[in-house]
Amino acid sequence: MNQKKKIENYQQIAMGTGLRYDETNDLFHGERDGFDFIVYAPDARYPYMMVLHTAAKSADGSTFDKQAVKGFQKSSKKIASFGQKNLDIRVSLKAQSNAEKCKDTLNEALAATTTFLRTNSYSPCCDLCGQNVETGAFRMGGEYYHLCPDCEMKMRSDIAMNAQQTAQKKENIVGGIVGALLGSLLGMLSVLILSQLGYVAALSGVIMAVCVLKGYEMLGGKLTKKAVVISAVIMILMTYFADRVNWAIILFNQGGGAEAGYSLFECYRLIPAALSAEIIDMGSYIGNLVLQYLFVALGAIPTVIGKMKQKKEEGIIARLN
Repeated sequence: MNQKKKIENYQQIAMGTGLRYDETNDLFHGERDGFDFIVYAPDARYPYMMVLHTAAKSADGSTFDKQAVKGFQKSSKKIASFGQKNLDIRVSLKAQSNAEKCKDTLNEALAATTTFLRTNSYSPCCDLCGQNVETGAFRMGGEYYHLCPDCEMKMRSDIAMNAQQTAQKKENIVGGIVGALLGSLLGMLSVLILSQLGYVAALSGVIMAVCVLKGYEMLGGKLTKKAVVISAVIMILMTYFADRVNWAIILFNQGGGAEAGYSLFECYRLIPAALSAEIIDMGSYIGNLVLQYLFVALGAIPTVIGKMKQKKEEGIIARLN
């Protein structure tokens, strides 16, 4: 579905549910039976699989027990799951095939959710302070909030302070490289495990990227564009190293390993000779390496982009339109 068609369909859904469609943030929000809701599709690939988000608290401060949650989930075939964390309530809905069915699902789920909350003596509130006062809908760092004016002001103040502290923090490139290398060992391990199982998967790229970037950030102090470039170089080198180790393991196993008097380290050193002697097929070697790089890129590139986007959004709090 192209973006123009999606926007048109979302606008129709908004009209049919009484919610507002925020095109900038690609979500719906509005009030239903006194509760403020933010409704969004967590995965852009499935535009009609929605999550309802609201803030609510019980009269006695308790949370829902498992039996109540199970009963609610069984009350509608459209509801996939119910989650509660402190004052945060999230209801995941089953994916629908088109805008009309999505609209009907949203209306049913919104009605069921508000009834469930009211029946259990829950009332709408601010996500942070829990006061039953008028709130606004906000997005910050990829998360959604219903905030009262006081909590909005406090959050903006905290964000400004954190941004100032981050700007003053110096980047430790040496520490970052060490951290990225340590993280890459976990990524390399995922490549080896999947390769030994006979798979070349983008999952290994995701693991490699997450571990390398996290390692750099932990020991380097901050994640900058320079850090991403350094991390990318380390990912490329460690993917090459992981592929070589994988071939060393194959040589070790097929050549008899210890029984033939070869250690795994010696098998690693013998890879060039094995290629020259055609013990390892050059085409298979190059093809496998290209596949490793391709799938690591498929996993790592979206992860890096997502990480940088998340870092950028951490310092921005936006009121939903």
